[in-house]
Amino acid sequence: MDAHTKLLTAETNITSFSLYAPESMFAYCEKGNTNVKIVKWSPNSGLVTQMASLSASSDVSIVSLSFSSDGRHLAALGGIPTHTISVWDWKSQKLLSSSQNGHAATKISFNPVDPYLLCTSGDDGCINFWRLKIEFKRHRLICTNGVVALPLSQEENTAKNPEPKTQNWVSESVLMSVSSNGKELYEFDVYSGIGKVVETPVTERMTFCLGNKLGLYIACVDGSLTFVPRDGQPNTEMVSPGRPIINIVPSADYHDMLLETNDRILRLIDTDGKKDTIVMTNLLMPMTAISQMILSNMVVGTSKEGEIVFWEADKSAVSYFGRTGTEISSISVCPTLFLLAVGSPHGVIRFYDFSNFEAGLRLVYRERIHQECMTRLAFDPTGMYLASASQDGYLMLYLIDNGIKPIGYLFITGTIVKLAWTWQGDGTENSPKTVRLYVLAQSEAKKSSQLYRFEFSGDGNIPVSSISQQIDKTAISSVSYKLEDLYYDFCIAPEHLSNGRETFYISSKHALRVFVAPSVQQQADKVTLSNALFEFKDHDNTTPNLSLSHNGEWLLSWATNGTITVRSLLEPEKAVKAYSHDVANDGVSSACFSRDCRTIFTLGGGLFRRFDWKYSANGRRNAMENTEHMEQVANEALEEALVVAKSLNETENLSDAPFELCFIKSVNQTQNVGQTKSNEQEQQQIIEKVQSITQRLLKLMEQNQNAPPLERIDREEFIIDFQKRDQLIAQVDQAVNEIRKKSQESNMTQRVIRNRIMNECWDSMECVGQAVKSFKPYPLTNKPIVLQNYPIRKRSQKEQDMIQKVKFLRSVECQIERAFQHTEDQKEDKPSDTDATSLLYTPSEITTNHRRRTQIVILTECIEDVKRKFNEKFKEVSRTKQDEIAKIEDKNERISTILKELGIQEEVWHPELDREEMPESIITVKDSEVKVERFLSAEDKKKEETKRRIELERQKAQAEDNARQRALMMMMNGKLDDKKEQAEEVDLTRPEWMNKPKEEMTDDEKKLVKEFEKKLAVYKEEQEKARKALETELRKLQSVITEICEQFDTNLLEAFKVKINTDNQIYQIELKIAKMNQSLVTGEDDEERERELLQKQEKLKSEKQSYASEIPEIKKELERCREDYESAVKADKEIEKQFKKDFHVYEFYFDALTRLFKRRHPEKMDKQGEIESLSPFDAEKQDALEEIVPPKLVAKQDMPEGIGIDVWNKLVEIRDRKIEAEIRLFTTSRRFQQLQNLVQNLLEDSERLRGEIDRVNSDLEEFAEYKFQSMYNVESLFQLKQGQVEVPQQPIVTDYSDAILIHRQIVESLNEEVLQLGQAKVDALTEMKDYRKGIHSLEWENQMLDFQAEDLVIKTRDIQLLRVTKQMQEFIRSGDEHKQAAEVASLEKNAEYATKAHEHRLQEKRQQIEKLKALIRSKKQENSKLDQQLLGLESQVNERTNLQQMTEKKHTPTKTGALKDLFNRRRLADLAKSQAQDIAILREEVERLRLRTYPAFHS
Repeated sequence: MDAHTKLLTAETNITSFSLYAPESMFAYCEKGNTNVKIVKWSPNSGLVTQMASLSASSDVSIVSLSFSSDGRHLAALGGIPTHTISVWDWKSQKLLSSSQNGHAATKISFNPVDPYLLCTSGDDGCINFWRLKIEFKRHRLICTNGVVALPLSQEENTAKNPEPKTQNWVSESVLMSVSSNGKELYEFDVYSGIGKVVETPVTERMTFCLGNKLGLYIACVDGSLTFVPRDGQPNTEMVSPGRPIINIVPSADYHDMLLETNDRILRLIDTDGKKDTIVMTNLLMPMTAISQMILSNMVVGTSKEGEIVFWEADKSAVSYFGRTGTEISSISVCPTLFLLAVGSPHGVIRFYDFSNFEAGLRLVYRERIHQECMTRLAFDPTGMYLASASQDGYLMLYLIDNGIKPIGYLFITGTIVKLAWTWQGDGTENSPKTVRLYVLAQSEAKKSSQLYRFEFSGDGNIPVSSISQQIDKTAISSVSYKLEDLYYDFCIAPEHLSNGRETFYISSKHALRVFVAPSVQQQADKVTLSNALFEFKDHDNTTPNLSLSHNGEWLLSWATNGTITVRSLLEPEKAVKAYSHDVANDGVSSACFSRDCRTIFTLGGGLFRRFDWKYSANGRRNAMENTEHMEQVANEALEEALVVAKSLNETENLSDAPFELCFIKSVNQTQNVGQTKSNEQEQQQIIEKVQSITQRLLKLMEQNQNAPPLERIDREEFIIDFQKRDQLIAQVDQAVNEIRKKSQESNMTQRVIRNRIMNECWDSMECVGQAVKSFKPYPLTNKPIVLQNYPIRKRSQKEQDMIQKVKFLRSVECQIERAFQHTEDQKEDKPSDTDATSLLYTPSEITTNHRRRTQIVILTECIEDVKRKFNEKFKEVSRTKQDEIAKIEDKNERISTILKELGIQEEVWHPELDREEMPESIITVKDSEVKVERFLSAEDKKKEETKRRIELERQKAQAEDNARQRALMMMMNGKLDDKKEQAEEVDLTRPEWMNKPKEEMTDDEKKLVKEFEKKLAVYKEEQEKARKALETELRKLQSVITEICEQFDTNLLEAFKVKINTDNQIYQIELKIAKMNQSLVTGEDDEERERELLQKQEKLKSEKQSYASEIPEIKKELERCREDYESAVKADKEIEKQFKKDFHVYEFYFDALTRLFKRRHPEKMDKQGEIESLSPFDAEKQDALEEIVPPKLVAKQDMPEGIGIDVWNKLVEIRDRKIEAEIRLFTTSRRFQQLQNLVQNLLEDSERLRGEIDRVNSDLEEFAEYKFQSMYNVESLFQLKQGQVEVPQQPIVTDYSDAILIHRQIVESLNEEVLQLGQAKVDALTEMKDYRKGIHSLEWENQMLDFQAEDLVIKTRDIQLLRVTKQMQEFIRSGDEHKQAAEVASLEKNAEYATKAHEHRLQEKRQQIEKLKALIRSKKQENSKLDQQLLGLESQVNERTNLQQMTEKKHTPTKTGALKDLFNRRRLADLAKSQAQDIAILREEVERLRLRTYPAFHS
């Protein structure tokens, strides 16, 4: 920063500014208001004088300012909400014109040549060009929208609207802009607003561009600057590698350029590339912390990026700015030395010497001390010690004495939030100097804080064995203060202000509290500070930060609410409060006192503020004394500080690395290596002892396990380390509690989500979604039929009221219509107004948006009604299925019993409801779905135990006196089975004696055996009958279940068809609603268009009226200016005539005097040494320059020799009069010309307005016609059958745009006409056919007659040639009548005989049939008897076979018995065989007779 750089300060943040360099005018606007301040800045003296203050629009802020090229006009662009453009003539403080930009804009600029042309652009991709049009009594801003005409090759890949980010004027009529994405460069014609994309040779994303006479400069994001000449190859130079160039400002002659990069650095380069100088950096970077120096009245500010600023409090100027090259997390300034301690997020500490600003900051020490971020740094008041704290809980001490070295470290439990120092004593024997370090730490888990106090020797001698190890807390005095809350900052009051007792000012989350510690005699190692002496809430429930003044008398507090509070420690109840920074920008981030406590500095939201005290006379005197005292203290420490600064050696500045080994870790590793060897033997001995004790304990536990139960002791008696046990139990309990807490939090989260889903998807539903499925798959799809209902959401009370209101109004309208339409005599059935369908408008009545909205509401209600009706049917289907399932389950119970009795292992089909059929199952959790064991708390276990005890008591009470059980035992011996069945089962048990041979049995025994066998046969027969009955019942039950399923599936299919029809109906209604919504949107657009046309018409009419009223006044003004111009011309000519008349007598000097008389411009200077300007606007500016006032004549230089002084004075006088006349003539002519142009423009504008008014009127007429057509050309939906649509169907979508809808009656009448025309045509054709038929018949008859004639000719010829025989002669004479009679008589006799023979045969057949029927009846009777005999024989054979087998098993037959048995078997077999043959024969005979009687067909 050089000597030419000046600093201008404002009261708050500057949101926008603009500079007019020729007059050193500077306009700026501050945050929070829209007042534009214009000041004049003297470059030499640096004085700032306010010239004007302009009030802008009602926007929130001003985002951009710009001076015109001639400096007369100032334009301001407002922010949200209107983005208003305001243009002033700032010298007269007159607002010329204002207009809303129409879209969000962030930049405004004037044309560098034309002071009436502006440009605005923003981040929304819009750019506008504005012309300030001067009229007779007003000014207007006329807008031209910028539009980019893209090439055809880029239209598909580029957005429609440009996104200009910058405004770069290249010439009077050309503006270039870089897009926001940096990929396109646009070139706009400022008069037409048409832009095009310019091809560039750069490949990187562009950020800015600047043009001059030679070519175009393009800046990119990689820090490169490319020069594209008009003729030649482009040249690229890397100006700021890796740092994008965001702005370029040229000098007046465009030979030099200022480049701004994103790291807040300004570079000055020339167009030849020979000079690249860093002019300055952004001094007011976003600082995060400030601190005050003691040796010099300066404030030190730092940023997170590693920037450091030294600010002179007296001069309000920056003394030094530097960069550390690394991030900064904490700072501290030594009070007695020129040392600045800086901590980094990686735990690295740096010490800088700033004793000489010209040499810059000098790094004298660097070391990575901590493993994590260094959060706090604090020097002690003597400057001998420094404490640093980090997030890992380590506290490191440093000694500043002939160098910088770490002393040792302490480990603090909790999070360290603040460090503070105090000192006591004066260094004498009676009062040794001691230093106290206070550390405030938080414990988030316990919601408490600890304040530690460590006391050190003030001479630098700390009683430790080595400075590279942890400080032994027993070697120093330490006290711990416990605080029952979380505290964030604190300060210690000096002892002379607190009566020798420690007084702490500590800030909690919402208040500032004052605690007084016990006296020294009453203190212990741990003290609890519970009751606060004072509590102040100065910052609206925000956490205050604290800072103590250097003299210890004032306490400064600040917070994020933007306020600061100052209170005296002598009277802490009194405080001074001030608002410093905006709450929206996080309020105050840092604050401090000046060295003399007369100034307070605050930092927040990127703004640095200064507050000065207002003193009374006595207060000013005390402040001066305090200032002199602080200066004296600083001067005393200054010499020692300079000596120490020289002794410090400079070190190398390295970048931070997270993997760099920290100091504490390296020290610990060194100590651990030394201690490992010395402790190995002790550790081995301890391990051996522990192992032996473990073995003994295990043996004792094993013996105890094998001991008798009475001699065993409890397992807990073997516990030795009770502390370890309690520790393990506590750890387990803690882990369990943490897991339980996490589970509870997770359950709470799931419960909240569940409740939210329930509220949105379940509780808010009037009818929940449900489905019913068929029992069996549908044969065509092989999938079950699924019938779903319509979910219906509950309506809010507001919606219900709105629907009822609409229906009520519509019903009233219907009643009014019926009252007008029906007379008293006409009585028609009135539709119910409660039915939504009866309230619908007909399609021809829907002509307004109001009726469309009403129709939409009623149609929506119709949909709800349709859904509710179907849901009622759905409920019936659902209940039917449940009833059918209940019936099937009843049948299944009987089927299961039958299968069990029959002993058949067959799976029974049990129908179940699906999850979709039971919507309540979605929100119900079954015990089977929970896969983990349920956790029972102590309370739950107690409830379960109580429930179990109650159940046991109930069962016990029932067991004592159970009437049902007692009655069952008394009446049926405890069984419900039938007694007869039990007796039969008992009787049918075969005794053992029946198994002996029959020879050994007595007659009674044989009789009993026969009775038993008879009972057994009867029992088996009954069992077989029961089995067949059960099988029949089983098949019947299964068929009933199948029939139930089929019947329900059939009914469900019918309901599904109803659902399809209902869907069709709902879709039709929704289509109507969609069509009406579309009409509503179109209608709203039409209303907006009509409103715009009417507004435009009114605006044009008002403009036309204003023009019509201004034209007469302008004409009057024009006549007056013409008169002035003519008088000025006349006066000018008279002066010239007078000059010729007066000086014509001096013929010898007349030519020289004439030249002097007509001289108007100064003599041209030699411009060979000047550098040619590269500005592209020089030619235009030269043309735009106004006339310069001619210089006066100087007698010494201009008076010709020989001319008298009287003549010279007379020449000067008449020349001055001539110049005044010329100036008056020039002014009047220019005014006259302006008025002529203004009249011409007004006439042209009037004609233009007339044309626009005619065009708007035409548009209104067309719109009225369009509105009428759209109002009564309504859309109607009809449902037509397939045969009624005669438009050819397309494969995908049929186009019905040219189709028409014809009424049925019209079609039928047309069909009748077609039928009539067809019938007429048929009649004509029939007539034609008959006529042709007559012709053909005549032709056929003619041909027939021809053939007959020909036949007759042939017959005649045959007769003539025929030979006549005797028979022929006889036939000719008598004919053949007698032969015919004989033949008839013979035939009659034959017929009579045939009839009699037929009747005789029929009689015989009838007799044969009767005989066969009788034979069949007899055979059937014989067959039935034989069947009965066969069944009896078969049963006897089976019984005999069974008895024989049972007898053979028990006895060995004798030889005689065997032969007898063999003979009997053979005889029975032969008998059975013969009977079987007889039965087979009889069956064949029966079958034969049946076949003879009835016809048989093969299957």
